[in-house]
Amino acid sequence: MTVKEFFKSNVFKCITALLCVLLASGAFLTVCFGFMEVTEGERLNRAVASIYGGKEVTVYGLDENGNDAVIDSSVSSPKGLLEKPVTIGNSDVKQAYKVVFTDGGKEVLNYLVSSTGKRGYAGGNVTCWAAITVENGVISGIYKVVISQSASQTLMSDINGSSILQDIADGYESGIQYVPDKDNDEYIVAGATMSSTAVCNSVNGALSYVGNLLGGNG
Repeated sequence: MTVKEFFKSNVFKCITALLCVLLASGAFLTVCFGFMEVTEGERLNRAVASIYGGKEVTVYGLDENGNDAVIDSSVSSPKGLLEKPVTIGNSDVKQAYKVVFTDGGKEVLNYLVSSTGKRGYAGGNVTCWAAITVENGVISGIYKVVISQSASQTLMSDINGSSILQDIADGYESGIQYVPDKDNDEYIVAGATMSSTAVCNSVNGALSYVGNLLGGNG
């Protein structure tokens, strides 16, 4: 077969058609990826929505000059209050943001902290979001605690199905350190003592971080 005959053959026509399909598919997938790409700001705001429900909140991080900057879903790489994770006791505080919302006509300030509590089951850990309320420069309570992920924990459904997270929020008092107590079942889920410990360590780390940030006003 000559070169001229090859270019006129069905084989060449099929190869050309396949190449056109591949090029068109690649272009289509590239466009779709651009539309479907989830920014870090959007991931953060989804986490915030799961914590604050239907409340209208404003999330603040930092700009390049260290000033407060609003983080919405369009921000591709939001900058939080921490440049890198810090270890506090039995926790690694990963990141923190300010969250402002209105409740009962009053403006509320939360520090939303992502903290990984250590000493869980099988040497694993539990990472929580702790929304810590601050009034007049002092921690006044815990708005909510939500588990975001865990490692090597086998009974997380028991933890999530219990009241431990609400009990932690309700039990806040100045200077508290949450410790699972087998004697009175406080801040502990039966059968998941070590996972409960990791949850408590996560919240303890978040509280310590915010207290330090406020100059020791925990």
